Amino acid sequence: MSSKKKTAPMCFSAITRDSNFVTVQVGATAIKHYIHGSLLTQHSEYFKKALNGPWKESKERLVVLEDVESGIFGIFVDWLYTQTVPNMDITGDNEIKGYVLGDRLVAPEFRHAMLYEVTKCLVTLKAKPEVSNVVYAYAHLTPSDPVLRLMVDSYSSHFARESSVSSAQEQQAILTQLPHEFLVTFASENVVMVEVGPDLTKFYVHRAILIKHSEYFKKALNGPWKEAEEGVVRLRDVDCDIFEIFVNWMYTQTLPNFEKDLCGGQRRHGDSRDEGLLVRLDAYIFSDRILAPKFRQAVRIDLVDSLVMFDAPCYNTVIYFFASSSSDDSILDLIVEVHCRTCMPDLDKYGNGDELELRKQLPHDFLVRAMVCFAKMRDNGWTEIDIDAEEYYEWSP
Repeated sequence: MSSKKKTAPMCFSAITRDSNFVTVQVGATAIKHYIHGSLLTQHSEYFKKALNGPWKESKERLVVLEDVESGIFGIFVDWLYTQTVPNMDITGDNEIKGYVLGDRLVAPEFRHAMLYEVTKCLVTLKAKPEVSNVVYAYAHLTPSDPVLRLMVDSYSSHFARESSVSSAQEQQAILTQLPHEFLVTFASENVVMVEVGPDLTKFYVHRAILIKHSEYFKKALNGPWKEAEEGVVRLRDVDCDIFEIFVNWMYTQTLPNFEKDLCGGQRRHGDSRDEGLLVRLDAYIFSDRILAPKFRQAVRIDLVDSLVMFDAPCYNTVIYFFASSSSDDSILDLIVEVHCRTCMPDLDKYGNGDELELRKQLPHDFLVRAMVCFAKMRDNGWTEIDIDAEEYYEWSP
């Protein structure tokens, strides 16, 4: 049984007896390093092959590395003579580039030493991989290199933690700068599949963003639940349009123009001029279900502004709001106030008479509130005062 014999380190007395110096010209400015040839060939297969045989480098004792930074090569030189890596900052820049250099020079012991430094930087010191370092590593290392795997794991950890303090736009801007290969690996382990509606339409959403904005998803994707194990959450009774509004808001922090963007196509609530209000309400109800307070606040403000801006909603909208909302939600009071201020009963007679028929279906709660509201208008005479929308915003703490 044979084993590969490890090369013993060269002692300094042997080095000083070696007068065979090699010039290594490094970087765009051609900085020259004069190094003992015996050290280079002992620790690097690249130099061993370049300095032996019928090559120009062997004859001239000159090796040119134009695309290597002199400072990074200096780390290699220090290691050659001392077998130690100098102290570096924790940005990971020198560590990654040193590791790549060790890989390029086929210098396994130096490469291993730099791997230790990279691991210390990303794992022990918990430094976040800089985008430039990720790009550099993916451009110079093979897909199976362990450092690439380490970078994905480290970045995933930071991505999850920073989701609570960074905006979705900031995180998305960073992700767009990362290599495609990195994103494929990152996404496969950090993206949740949400299946929505009766047809289980698939949405792929970053786990950290879902957890950041929704307590429902936070609980579903953590702990001993099926959703956490599979990375799949199913919402069969949710409309895809509503979930898409939530997804777009998470990534952009903006809501669509409901009348323009959502109501020009197939209507979800029938042929209603109040389609925009109804979609807003569905999004508002969904925000309560998934425990997404910031999304709820954004939708509520938009809903309040829309109610204040337009005339009294149609009766089918009133009926839907009262059937879908909690009785203590002040949105219902706002609908009543808008109705009392702007309704024109004679308009109910126009068209096919649907509004007249719908009067019979108006909720008792709505009628009582309207009666009280009209009484206050009679006594206080405040119909000329604009509605204060902010009274209905219910700002979150």
